[in-house]
Amino acid sequence: MNHTGSRIAAALLIAAFIMLAAAWSVITPIYETPDEPGHIDYIAFIVLQHALPVQSTTKRNYAHHPPLYYAAAALATAAADWTDMRDMPTWTWLGTSDATRARHRTAESFPWRGRVLAVHIARGVSIATGATAVAFTIAIGWMLFPGRRSIGILAGALLAFTPQFVFVSAAVSNDAAAAAAGAAVLWAMLRAWRSPNKPMHWSVLGLLCGAALLTKSTTLSIVGMACFTWAASMRRFDTQRTWLTNGARAFAAAAAVSGWWFVRNVQIYTDPLGWSAYRIAWADMIRTAPLPITDIPQLLGLQWSSYWGLFGWLSVDPGRWLDICASALLATAVIGWLRLRRTAARFTALQRTSIRLCTATFLLHQAYLGAQNILQNEVMAQGRLLFPASAAAMTLTAVGLLAILDAATARRAALTISLAAAAAAIGCLAFVIEPTYRMVALPKRALLSVPHQVEATFGNLLHLRGYAQRTRITADEATLTVRLYWQALRQPDFDYAVFVDALDANGTLLARHYQVPGRPQRFAPSSWQPGDLVDDEWALTMPAADLRRVRTLRIGAYDWRNGAVLTTADGAAYVLAD
Repeated sequence: MNHTGSRIAAALLIAAFIMLAAAWSVITPIYETPDEPGHIDYIAFIVLQHALPVQSTTKRNYAHHPPLYYAAAALATAAADWTDMRDMPTWTWLGTSDATRARHRTAESFPWRGRVLAVHIARGVSIATGATAVAFTIAIGWMLFPGRRSIGILAGALLAFTPQFVFVSAAVSNDAAAAAAGAAVLWAMLRAWRSPNKPMHWSVLGLLCGAALLTKSTTLSIVGMACFTWAASMRRFDTQRTWLTNGARAFAAAAAVSGWWFVRNVQIYTDPLGWSAYRIAWADMIRTAPLPITDIPQLLGLQWSSYWGLFGWLSVDPGRWLDICASALLATAVIGWLRLRRTAARFTALQRTSIRLCTATFLLHQAYLGAQNILQNEVMAQGRLLFPASAAAMTLTAVGLLAILDAATARRAALTISLAAAAAAIGCLAFVIEPTYRMVALPKRALLSVPHQVEATFGNLLHLRGYAQRTRITADEATLTVRLYWQALRQPDFDYAVFVDALDANGTLLARHYQVPGRPQRFAPSSWQPGDLVDDEWALTMPAADLRRVRTLRIGAYDWRNGAVLTTADGAAYVLAD
């Protein structure tokens, strides 16, 4: 793969990731991604208060997180109306096993406005950080193997099409930004190692380390690895003085970017990470007893599954197939590495050292998360916390899969694996995310596809917008299924029932069905908010011969407690539809 071809492939890969993540962002409702309510509140505070939030020991917030992602999202959403909360979903989760954590409304759907619009813009910022992580992962592969650029492309594809990475990148979250920061630091670290006597490389490394420290605390291990790399590189410098000067240059750059954050934390909380306040506010997350050794396999299993695809608030499982595919992929990469050990001469000394640095980066980060699991509960075993080291992990995986192959075979293998990974990500979206979060309240665009439009209101509460119908005929019986589309004018005070009658040309009743709309989906009228659009089916069963006589539908709404009907705007008890 020549340089021009590889650049085109990289651009197409990044574009594919952006489009896929955008689709995930649109389909996944607000609040259905980990910690999204808290992340949204953090951004809103910056926009509305023009300041950073402070940790509270009485009311939880997410102020313990460094502010870089939130500041970028606040800047991008500054023009949106954060005070307009009318279309936001209602947080309803009480610790149950339901996949959905919020009650969603028609108003939440596109076209967006107010805070809903701001949230989707903030998700766009997350997508941009995810694309940045993919770009740096590709660049790392190209740096290590400039003559085998398919390795970098595959490493980027493995990250770009990891379903969980796409899911988190499509949410209001700082995890994709942490992945970008970790990948950028690793890229700069490898570049500085390879050309240690270039001062600019160490300055860039310091700047990126500072940015990583302002992104999320999980990047501490990656920054620590950068410090180790500098310490281990002393013999690679022309003089010890140059080594010290460039180290000081990197430290000064990092301190210039992020030092103020740690000084602020000391001033407010007395420690640079704000840990003292966090331990009080999130006391139920802190372990009060040692981590049992018997829990470690379970935590590692949770980390593995949730790294590849355990969606929602760890409540939406795509099934064992994803774990099996990921295991097969990693097993193949391990076999490739075992074969490479017998042919290590094909790597240069610089490549071998760079690979060791990637390996050490991943292992150090895993050790950091292990230490956090000792201090905190299983929340630190979530796979998305591995994202800062994902560039290292995906690069090593790509090397194991491709480095043993000849160039032409490697290109074909990279394309095949990339397409398979993309298919897995698309499949998770189409067959897991979309069905799970299919809202009962229909999106605004649903009215465009209603075949029969109707404009009738009942009791100034329920607005009948249209209907669709279909028939099924057997030897002796026929069923006329009518789908009605209702929209709330204001919140109904009761779960009113609806009747649908099938009449012949003379007005004779042929069949009747009545029910409370939305009740089968646990979304009865008293739960509706103004603007909510809800569809429901009424099945009218009759002899097959009667179906041919049906000419009119009679539709009405009533209080099933006493039979009182809700009249239309002109005082009628029902409406007639052909």
